[in-house]
Amino acid sequence: MRRHQRYNYNRIWIFFTLTLSITLFTMSCASGPHKREKSAIELLTEGEAFYKAGKFRTAIESFENLIDWYPFSVHKTKAELNIGDAYFQTGEYHDAIFAYEEFERMHPTHEKAPYVLNQIGTCFLYQMDAIDRDQTPAIQAVRYFDRIRHEYPQSQYAIDAKNNIMTCYQSLVKNEYYVGSTYYKAEHYKAALNRFEIIVTRYPDVGMHQKAIEYITKCRLAMANTGQRTIRR
Repeated sequence: MRRHQRYNYNRIWIFFTLTLSITLFTMSCASGPHKREKSAIELLTEGEAFYKAGKFRTAIESFENLIDWYPFSVHKTKAELNIGDAYFQTGEYHDAIFAYEEFERMHPTHEKAPYVLNQIGTCFLYQMDAIDRDQTPAIQAVRYFDRIRHEYPQSQYAIDAKNNIMTCYQSLVKNEYYVGSTYYKAEHYKAALNRFEIIVTRYPDVGMHQKAIEYITKCRLAMANTGQRTIRR
């Protein structure tokens, strides 16, 4: 009787083991190989096709799969750059900046370095807001466009960088002028004077030089009449 019970137990155990093995093998076949069936060049080609079709998020997924599955592929660098471009096309400039900055960090001497700097600067340029808002995007844009002018003066992006810097300066000057005139109207003449002096000293060729000088004169006269001291910065 005991032998019979032991025999039944062994049969059940063997059946259970075989069933579990078959199940695990089936799951492995269903999930593992299918995810990696595409080669690196296939993923790159697929992603670029999605990109051209305007399916930027799907393209990003293909490029990210290439990077994850084939970290040593010769196509990895291209995929990294394409991710930045795809985010740029969707208007997700923060993500684009991150992707481009990572690309520059990993490939500082790459032939596409001037392009990457220009893209980062353009991302910041497109985030510039009204003159009464935070001007950090304009300041950051100038930083990258200025790098193009100094590090890659022969680049095709150098002329555009100069024009873009002027656009940023105009925003920065208008912001200084707006803040300065607001201080002046509120009779905070010292604070207003500092703002107008910044325009004259930092941005002499942007177009508001004369107006700033006129306000500087007004501020100093007002400060003299009210007994405020003129403190030069």
